[in-house]
Amino acid sequence: MSTAGGSSWPQLDPQNPWPGLASYDESSQAFFSGRRAESDELLRRIVDESVTVLFGKSGLGKSSLLKAGVFPRLRDKGYLPVFVRLQVRPGAAPLVEQLCLAFFEALRAQEVTHEPLAAGQSLWAYLHTPGLEFWTRLNRMARPVFVLDQFEELFTLGRSMPAEVATFREALADLAENRIPAAFVQRLKERAGSDEDIDKEAMPYKIVLSLREDFLADLEGWRPIMPSLRRNRMRLLPMGTDQALQAVCNEHTDHLVDELLAHRIVAFLSRGAADETDVTADAGAPRTVEPALLSLFCRGVNEHRKLAGAARITEAMFEGEKDTIVTGFYRRSLKVYPDRVRHFVEEKLITEHGYRNSYSVDDAIVNGFVTAEEIAALVDGRLLRQEQQHGTDRVELTHDILTKAALEERDRRRADERALAERRQRSKLRRVIAVSGVMIAVFFGLALSAYFAKRDAQAERSRAQSRELAALAGTAQDPEVGVLLSLEGLKRADTSEARSALLASGQYLWPSETLSLEQLGGEARVVALNPDGDLLAVLAGTSSLSVWDLSEPVPRKLWSSRPDLDDAMFIAFSPDQTKLAVARAGSVDLFDSRSGTLARSLPQTAIADRALLVFSPDGRWLASIQKDDHIWIWDYRDPTADVMKVAAEGLLVIGLSQDGKVIVGAGVKERLFAKRIERQPNGNWVSTPIDFTRCLEPKSISPGAKTSSANFRATTCEYTVAEGNEPLGAGTSDNSQIYDVVWSPGGGAFVEYLDSGDIVVAEERPSAVHGEIRIKGAEPRLAGNNAGLFSVTDDTARVAIVAHDGVVHVYSTSKLLLSILGDPRDFDALPDGRWVVLSRRDKAWIDVIEVPATGGKQVRQTRIPLPGEPVKLRMTRDGIVAVVSKEQRDTTYVLDPSTGANRFAPVAGRVSVLGRDGELLLVADRQSGQAEVIRTRDGAVVTPWKPQPGSVRSSFIASPSGTALGVLRRSAADLAHAELAVYAVRDEQLVPTGQIVDLPPRATAKIDDDGQSAIVTTHVTGDVARVWPLSASAPTNVKDVAKSHPAAKEAASMRVSPLGRFEIQSSPDEGRNRTRGFEVVRRPGGALIKRLGDSSWKFSSDDRWLAYWNAKGVSVLDLASGDTAFSLDFAIVRGVDFNFRNNILAIRLDSGTMLVPLDRAMMERFARSLTKRELSAQEKCAYGLGDTNCREQVAISRTRGPAQQSAPGKPAKASEAGAE
Repeated sequence: MSTAGGSSWPQLDPQNPWPGLASYDESSQAFFSGRRAESDELLRRIVDESVTVLFGKSGLGKSSLLKAGVFPRLRDKGYLPVFVRLQVRPGAAPLVEQLCLAFFEALRAQEVTHEPLAAGQSLWAYLHTPGLEFWTRLNRMARPVFVLDQFEELFTLGRSMPAEVATFREALADLAENRIPAAFVQRLKERAGSDEDIDKEAMPYKIVLSLREDFLADLEGWRPIMPSLRRNRMRLLPMGTDQALQAVCNEHTDHLVDELLAHRIVAFLSRGAADETDVTADAGAPRTVEPALLSLFCRGVNEHRKLAGAARITEAMFEGEKDTIVTGFYRRSLKVYPDRVRHFVEEKLITEHGYRNSYSVDDAIVNGFVTAEEIAALVDGRLLRQEQQHGTDRVELTHDILTKAALEERDRRRADERALAERRQRSKLRRVIAVSGVMIAVFFGLALSAYFAKRDAQAERSRAQSRELAALAGTAQDPEVGVLLSLEGLKRADTSEARSALLASGQYLWPSETLSLEQLGGEARVVALNPDGDLLAVLAGTSSLSVWDLSEPVPRKLWSSRPDLDDAMFIAFSPDQTKLAVARAGSVDLFDSRSGTLARSLPQTAIADRALLVFSPDGRWLASIQKDDHIWIWDYRDPTADVMKVAAEGLLVIGLSQDGKVIVGAGVKERLFAKRIERQPNGNWVSTPIDFTRCLEPKSISPGAKTSSANFRATTCEYTVAEGNEPLGAGTSDNSQIYDVVWSPGGGAFVEYLDSGDIVVAEERPSAVHGEIRIKGAEPRLAGNNAGLFSVTDDTARVAIVAHDGVVHVYSTSKLLLSILGDPRDFDALPDGRWVVLSRRDKAWIDVIEVPATGGKQVRQTRIPLPGEPVKLRMTRDGIVAVVSKEQRDTTYVLDPSTGANRFAPVAGRVSVLGRDGELLLVADRQSGQAEVIRTRDGAVVTPWKPQPGSVRSSFIASPSGTALGVLRRSAADLAHAELAVYAVRDEQLVPTGQIVDLPPRATAKIDDDGQSAIVTTHVTGDVARVWPLSASAPTNVKDVAKSHPAAKEAASMRVSPLGRFEIQSSPDEGRNRTRGFEVVRRPGGALIKRLGDSSWKFSSDDRWLAYWNAKGVSVLDLASGDTAFSLDFAIVRGVDFNFRNNILAIRLDSGTMLVPLDRAMMERFARSLTKRELSAQEKCAYGLGDTNCREQVAISRTRGPAQQSAPGKPAKASEAGAE
């Protein structure tokens, strides 16, 4: 137990206005600033209520607020603060007794007249004595206020003494609720008629509990017996920046620090010293400062000032102290003491669970842990606090914020001690071996050799298993199995083969959901996706129609058909997605797509082998082929409109143009044919043949709303519906033999089914594919007319396929890693690859996709519309930065990646992203040469320099990583000189790090990432580039050459890596970075890392990776280990780029760009996101991953060879294939 007067605290004065980690006490109330509002509120709460709970995080100054902010004002109002910190440890006085003792100590210390405590009388009984009053020496009545500080220790240290804590809880509850204690009631019953007198209604006291916020839940457990705990609570928050500024610079401190420097101190501490592990913190919340850190920092720089003999704190003092706040203070406090002192602090004053603990000073000295002089010095240095508790002096760490530093140092010291013990043990073992003689040494050597041989053999077996599993993954027909086998291989050893197999299989694996026969009510016959891809309709069995909601992680059935809907033949969603059309033998029924309510029924006469429904893309017209060889077209929204009937002999499939005036159809007579049927102004329909025979005899013809296509062996011919032109010339397809093509309802995308069994999904036209999605292992069902067996949305984001066994696979194809993206204009991602953004040429939108962390999650990309084509994209931690250029004017948008909403109003001008995480934006006006700096998260202007007159032109130079910025200014009024100001990005601000003046006007500069130096070339005859160190305290004059040194010469070609650690030793074909074979060597020294063949190559900017490629594919060399990270087979690689802090490799191919993760953890996480399942027990057995009982089965399976997958089923004659 401790009271307010039991501590030795620094006496604050004008030269020492900050207490550091010590709390302010009543004597230092004049120096306590920045908490006036909290003091007012807490005072009001204490005065108005009987019980008050003050809570907040450690280091926020709860004790200071009570002692310096509230206690003096309570005394002015006639209250007597009783400050109590209970000693919760075995051997201490009972907790209730400690509270009582603290009360009477406070009465005596303040010379308050009071009645003595009778023998055996409890504190509750004493306080309820009739007529009890307390009078101060000034003859003023006082009312006690019990303030129990650091109340959380009852829940931490009290765990070892639960009975004692429970007893105290009951006693405190009786006081708080003004409830007669149960023992007292029992005594009254036993002593009926006694003259023992109490005032049951009196409550001449108040109670305040102060505790850490993270123990508020423990306090909740006391509420059943102490309900008043919930009525009056106050949460203490960190200081706002204005409050912190007042604490640094006020009427008692402005003689030591000016307001400008105070602003810099607060800006630095408002984020950098805060708890950066708090992932729940709101990124948009106002910046705050922890008072304990603020006081510690200010005390530290003030001590620096006093040592320097300076009158005021300077910029240089601030710079020298800011990077070592708590840890530096802790280390400096113990640096001069023997190791046993550090051991005492870290082992005795911190529990194993990381809580502060106090220790007896006498015990510490007797046991030899510390001396009395050392204790006194540590207390004077404010690392330790010494208090007298029941006549015993005890010490503890001054504040909770020192606990983390002490724990880190303890962990490091223990690790060092373990390493030293191991070295000593090994040394001792070596001496024993030497003494034991040559024979023992020989035997030990043999044993050691056997051990290493066994270890190496086990490692080689693991590598062999990894390679074997990678080989099996490469032969797996199902890419999902390939991914799972590759992951199993990586578990055994991180081999290039396993990585390569994982990436190769991952290219063809897409998150998917499967609807089973049980869910569908039979084998699926027709599928249809709505344009948004969030609804799926399925015809299954003989009479089952169901509609599924795909917007949730697991498909959910919205509705299913009536039992009498047993003749449904085809289904299609209307373009506005409100209706589902169902083709039946005698009608086309239009249902509400989400409720299943029948909205309208259109009579028709259809037959199953030509059942088809086609909407015009504008959503007005609906067409169907009838059994009398006519096409019926309805204006289905107008009940009064007449049906149009168009002769269409032999047509099997059709496409309907945007306005419903053109029909393109395909059918079979003696061979496949196609025709265009166009409505004339007089209402007649005129048919014109479309001649595809010039491209050879077609294998299938596929009409679409925008484009029609005919497929041949390895060729594609196209016909543009709107233009009515002749087919394009036949072109060889990269996809070998195309079996059939199915177009999306709007004509913006298509599905190709290949003879190989692969399915290719792409946008635009088959001859001009902008990126493709290839699905392996789907095994679709095929028929004469495939139009209902595949469905794809116009944006290719979702594909539904009827499999050969009648189930339905729904693929989410929004995968921006390991897929071909077409020809992106720009793309970017967060370093962890969680968010990826992409813009395309001539498209006024950006695509955004979140890489899921859970397996197989259905993810659709978000398409964010913009007023124009984005010319620049950057992904920052606070959002997407997109620059749109229209009419030679740039506008910058910062968008929320999940919603597409603007973080703040668009900003005129093109931006540069600054900071490691893109926390700042430099917005420059190219015409005026002026710029301002804004925060990415909220658009707040934080420009550190003053606006320049129009005569001053500024050039802005960002460091390679964007973490520092140089501003090169030239004035028209002084053409002979320029100046360079350098800033570093820190805590969402640009902090000046130095200035170089008297530069010639043609000077150029490069800035280092830390902002501490700049490479300046003056371009004066005979001068070379020089490195100039920077100082924030004074500008550097370029004429003072002695302060600089010549910069290292840059490599003349790309043979040397960016950081100069590696070199290609060969004669490259300059301009193409191509050699006929080269060696990668380490610099300096020339140690060989890898000898590679004829390839093109490129280093990553951090010297970690080397990508090299040729006609066989692309490989990546890990320069740190010298091993190949992975290899991928691509026929033609146009080039590569390292992106996203060298975490992702962008491979430019003929068909588009593929993004490949380089980091193994990201690679595995992304692969796991593509699949929900694990290998089954049967599969593990088949691939040798099961227990020993599986070995025989594996041996048998391997003698049979790999299973051969049957070729996809096809109709008997190619010429009889349906058009779609």
